[in-house]
Amino acid sequence: MRTSFNNYSTWVRAATTALVVALFLPSFGCQKNNRPSDMPKLIKIKIVLTQEGQPLAGALVNLIPTDNNSKYPSGGVSDDNGICEPRTRGKFQGTPAGTYDVTVSKQITEETGNMVPGAMPGQEIPETKNFSVVDLKYGTPGELTLEVKSDGEKTFTFELGAAVKEELVNGIPGAR
Repeated sequence: MRTSFNNYSTWVRAATTALVVALFLPSFGCQKNNRPSDMPKLIKIKIVLTQEGQPLAGALVNLIPTDNNSKYPSGGVSDDNGICEPRTRGKFQGTPAGTYDVTVSKQITEETGNMVPGAMPGQEIPETKNFSVVDLKYGTPGELTLEVKSDGEKTFTFELGAAVKEELVNGIPGAR
């Protein structure tokens, strides 16, 4: 069988190019001038998520601006202690001052115990299903809100109630 990497020099060139890209590409995103000139001061805040009184790890948190003060949404993922420290544009630590709708979601994937045909003949793979473990109402803007002030509260705590297990089909709750 002949592939494009059977030729040694082609393989060496491809490997060298990949190495150069891997080493230098990250440095381009680290320059301070990548911050938009109209981005306001960012305020470091913490969002503490609990469910049934326990820290909720691995939840996706989004802060959606509800006023005209900010056009920059923020967000992040909660750590093992249920703490999310939102970032703006995914890389700038903090959130602009303003009011926000907060959405929270967390999904898990479980194997059903059944096997389904794989990509290759004779291959089988475990069947899986996706579930939301946070009440879906918390994934809707307007259910949770917060106001970030430069001189105000820096830690916001949200208790998300009882754990649920709502099946998601193609990312949609209860779809068939």
